[in-house]
Amino acid sequence: MPQRGSRVCGVQRYFATSAYYEQRFVGTVTGHVAQLEKICGDPGSETDTYCAGRAPHNAAAMGWDTSGERLFRCRSRLFSTSSDALASCKGVTPGMGMPRVRSLGEQGRQPEDRIRLAACAAGRE
Repeated sequence: MPQRGSRVCGVQRYFATSAYYEQRFVGTVTGHVAQLEKICGDPGSETDTYCAGRAPHNAAAMGWDTSGERLFRCRSRLFSTSSDALASCKGVTPGMGMPRVRSLGEQGRQPEDRIRLAACAAGRE
């Protein structure tokens, strides 16, 4: 997740309910909390809006959608919370949260992700 100043950009891929999902997001960091402001990706994940350039020709919604999700860091891991929940490390144990992944093999960042993330961090999403 590249960060420049208070701006943070990310790509997330995961498997759930027998399908792979991808999301892209842009947010603002304050302290140890990133408030996600814009999100796009595969409908059925955290958004119903396809990312520009990734939508099928008959897509109903394409581009950025709003997000109320927040990410916060606690003990070197990321945690997700809704915008009205407290971002607190209270009760967090070492095995909780999203693990820090150093290598995903072929599942890691693709060349297009690196280019897009660098552009996004520079304010050109």
